[in-house]
Amino acid sequence: MRDKLRLVFLPDYDVSLAQKIMPAADLSQQISTAGMEASGTGNMKLALNGALTIGTLDGANIEIRDHVGAENIFIFGLTADEVEARRAAGYRTARELEANPELKSTLDLIASGFFSPGRPDDAKQVIERLLSDAEPYLVLAGLCRLCEGARSGGCACMRRKISGITKL
Repeated sequence: MRDKLRLVFLPDYDVSLAQKIMPAADLSQQISTAGMEASGTGNMKLALNGALTIGTLDGANIEIRDHVGAENIFIFGLTADEVEARRAAGYRTARELEANPELKSTLDLIASGFFSPGRPDDAKQVIERLLSDAEPYLVLAGLCRLCEGARSGGCACMRRKISGITKL
């Protein structure tokens, strides 16, 4: 995978560093919960430099979609109205897991310590937070929507578009 995808954490991120890395980015991931955290101008700068955006329909992603066209941005997750409806109906993580056995088995695998054999409890707090009905960001519901999009060909479409751009 290293020759195909690399995730890098940049300490002390600031505007000067952003000016250097944004033109080199192929993909911008903006995953705030719709209606809660408007994504800002960083993803606009990434889009203006040619990065494809994958994210929720929130904040600047709405403007980007309006300007580049829905076929050139990859939106997943719940809309702000859907977030409100889920909350009003009583968000229950167990329902999300029942509806998506793939997500449940993934969380079970992470919770088992499979990815951190020397430190099996590393993800315990994160898993507990995700499984709490009080989890305010409805992460599992958003992930279920991402999985649905992947199954319907969204990820394959995104790979083709990214492949086409990186070959230029």
